[in-house]
Amino acid sequence: MFCKNCGAEVNGAFCPQCGTKVAEEPAPAPAPAPEPTYAQQPVYNQQPAYNQYQPVQPQPVVMNQPQGMNPNSPSVLKFAILGLVFSWCFLGIIFSAIAIGNAKKYAALNGRLGGAEKVGKILGIVGLVCSIIGTIYFAIVIIAAIAAAAGGASYYYYY
Repeated sequence: MFCKNCGAEVNGAFCPQCGTKVAEEPAPAPAPAPEPTYAQQPVYNQQPAYNQYQPVQPQPVVMNQPQGMNPNSPSVLKFAILGLVFSWCFLGIIFSAIAIGNAKKYAALNGRLGGAEKVGKILGIVGLVCSIIGTIYFAIVIIAAIAAAAGGASYYYYY
């Protein structure tokens, strides 16, 4: 750069010959970006660059399916039938109580009982009652047999 006052070459902000402040020349403005030119016409029969829509198969929606129990599993009915089969002993009480508990759990999860669950609950109640009666009868028979074997009750009287 050169001083405008004396014409000497200047490397800083002041001229070394005359001391005049040299105004820096503004940097030239950058050239505007050239407009893009299209060398060829667009091709319309090519596939677009973006991904095409792929339809997704809908998943079946199962409404009111309980979290802890499979609605197709007849566990209520199974335990109720086992309660009736074992109604002569205490196992019938256990199986019937499980059937009634499963029926209540199923009703709480689904809002109502289905056909098999309703039958299972009724059979569970019947099995519970029969099991209680059968267990009491079985206990009386066992106690009477033990007492008879011990000689506490005898049908023969000796004079």
